[in-house]
Amino acid sequence: MICLKEVLLADRMTKEGKTASQIREAIIKGEWQTAKFPELPER
Repeated sequence: MICLKEVLLADRMTKEGKTASQIREAIIKGEWQTAKFPELPER
């Protein structure tokens, strides 16, 4: 599930116009852990 959330975060940030460096930094900081992904079923 972790990789999927990273991919979804990267996709969202790309659509927002973020650069690859900004996306990498967000993933390293763990922003995918607290981001909401309505497209995923709740666990």
